Amino acid sequence: MERRAFLRNVATSVTGIFGGAVVAPFMTTATLHPETSSLGKAIGKTTTVKVGGSATFSAPMPSANMTKPVKGIIIQPTKGVFKAFASACPHQGCPVGYVKAQQSFMCPCHHSTFSSTGALTGGPAPTGLVPFQVQVVKGVLYVR
Repeated sequence: MERRAFLRNVATSVTGIFGGAVVAPFMTTATLHPETSSLGKAIGKTTTVKVGGSATFSAPMPSANMTKPVKGIIIQPTKGVFKAFASACPHQGCPVGYVKAQQSFMCPCHHSTFSSTGALTGGPAPTGLVPFQVQVVKGVLYVR
């Protein structure tokens, strides 16, 4: 490997590590533990996701050809409104986090940004976040 390529790789790694360290304090989430039912996958109680906050969960498989569990992130941008997405950035699969102060998602690896609706707002990602359907039944959150 050429010296220049090596130094570029080191600089990129350091930027990713420190960029994540700067953003990480603003990307706080709870973790929900799912159960599957006919309504979809129960991921927890509505009270776990505070208004303006987020939580992560193991998501239902989006297609039959996927073999790894998919991670998801759910937010409650306003009281009683829940939105859930696959948490993998469409660019290279890094886990996005929710930045409460900006009401948006951010990828700490390459700094793609997404609105609270999952729409791409900036960065190298080619598309927005993959959404899940959310249903609330008797205070329990279900995703499909």
